[in-house]
Amino acid sequence: MDRREQINCTFMKELWLFTRQFPTGSGEVFLENAVPIWSKQFERVRVFPMFTGEGSSALVHPAKEERLFSDPFGTPSWAATLVDLPLMFRILRARGPGHSITSAGPFAVVSRTRQLMQRYRSLERLIRNEYDPARVMILSAWMEDWVTLFGLLKANGSPLRFSTLAHRTDLFGPAGSGAAVEFRSFRMQHCDRILCIAQNGRDELQRWYPQHAHKLDLVRLGTPDHGIAPWSPAEELRIVSCSYLNPRKRVELIAEALIRVRRPVHWTHFGDGPQRAAIEALVGRMPPNVRLDLRGETTNAELLGAYATTPFDLFVHLSAHEGLPVVLMEAASFGIPLLATDVGGVREIVDHTTGHLLPATVTAIEVAKWLDQVEHYRILDPTFRSGVRQAWRERFEATTNYVRMARLVEGMG
Repeated sequence: MDRREQINCTFMKELWLFTRQFPTGSGEVFLENAVPIWSKQFERVRVFPMFTGEGSSALVHPAKEERLFSDPFGTPSWAATLVDLPLMFRILRARGPGHSITSAGPFAVVSRTRQLMQRYRSLERLIRNEYDPARVMILSAWMEDWVTLFGLLKANGSPLRFSTLAHRTDLFGPAGSGAAVEFRSFRMQHCDRILCIAQNGRDELQRWYPQHAHKLDLVRLGTPDHGIAPWSPAEELRIVSCSYLNPRKRVELIAEALIRVRRPVHWTHFGDGPQRAAIEALVGRMPPNVRLDLRGETTNAELLGAYATTPFDLFVHLSAHEGLPVVLMEAASFGIPLLATDVGGVREIVDHTTGHLLPATVTAIEVAKWLDQVEHYRILDPTFRSGVRQAWRERFEATTNYVRMARLVEGMG
């Protein structure tokens, strides 16, 4: 079956997609690429966001946004809570070992549990009235609260079958221990299929839960083909980065490195966030050989337009904690070489064919040293850039990856 036949193959079934915010918000860009492909694979795609974010993505028929509740933080009345105490106790037990009612404070735990009770009843009505296991496929975009709710329904006798994507950000707790994430054992027990977006995450889940290894599949995300970016040599090293400005993304590490760089550099950054003031303070210390262009909040369409029209020599991503970032896939799709830290599944896209992998604990001095020596490196070569794009096509092309994901969800994988 060639790619055109794959795209137009319809399963004559519905996909119910449960998200954090999509089609609103900006944190689920991968779904902007996936949903149009899934809309050609299924008769209908119903998108159920849990929360509402700023901005929105247009959904093309047959995809449609639907909301189960107007307030995701709503709770049942205390009278209803008392009537529904058995459900409350089931949720509390499902949190798992190490998550007693005192671990987060009794008031916080009771409040969160009541929120889950409210969401559960809304979801229960949908499943009871409209779910047909013979024709409805359910996929959660994250292994988070939706998966907990599906698990509760299943534990209470529903014929529900469901799959979930698993990213690094929903696999690991604050201390890096995935086994300690609340509801994790419960979710693993009741989920039918777990689609890991990186080998790193799949290996960790298999290590923590070997009894559920048969449920795990590796299915990477992907990005569309927008063509190769323009490029010609220049005196300046033209680097680009794109991320939210928060501590985890370590954009300040790029700025601190550039303060120490001796060669001419032009740095363009796309993205905004709470650390903007800290980044701007570092910008004030930049030497005259460094030019900057902090673009601030940028839509994905604007970012891709910039890649398509602006020559960049190198995409830099020094995050401390990642899954397998879509921003790296997007840059690679244009043939832009990658410099990134070895965290999460990053090494699955950054290797000798696409750029250079730095240690997770790299310092600003080490980054600056590497950038100063980059003229001796193979990345500033049109042949290497073609290789970057070829590596992206083989591993992270959207149609190939999302068609396979749809087939796994449907059960034909």
